[in-house]
Amino acid sequence: MPRRLAVSGIVLGMDVKKVDVSGKIPSSYEIVIHGGRKFTGIDALWWAKKAEALGAGEICLNSIDADGTQTGYELTLTALISENVHIPVIASGGAGKPQTSGRSIDQRQSRRGIDCFYGGITAPIQLPK
Repeated sequence: MPRRLAVSGIVLGMDVKKVDVSGKIPSSYEIVIHGGRKFTGIDALWWAKKAEALGAGEICLNSIDADGTQTGYELTLTALISENVHIPVIASGGAGKPQTSGRSIDQRQSRRGIDCFYGGITAPIQLPK
């Protein structure tokens, strides 16, 4: 007999790259595939909202631009997505030290809690309201 998955069991992985604003990409963030080498023409904010409506329970949000830099998260992207969906967002791509990234996210003063991914360990960071 088939069993239903809990909503939180469905995680959307999004690889996102900053692009110029256009009619197709009004948020200026586009979904990319193949390690950021292939552009899809899908607006990241639209896709996050659509995935939530389709039943995604979490979003793992990876900034291709920040990935591997260890200079901190792409805070504008993280805030854009987390403030426009009602499901948890896991920030990925750009983490250096947990202390530095946490401070950067706190300074953004986002209204939602964001989980941050550090080399295989997910650490929750509660943001100010």
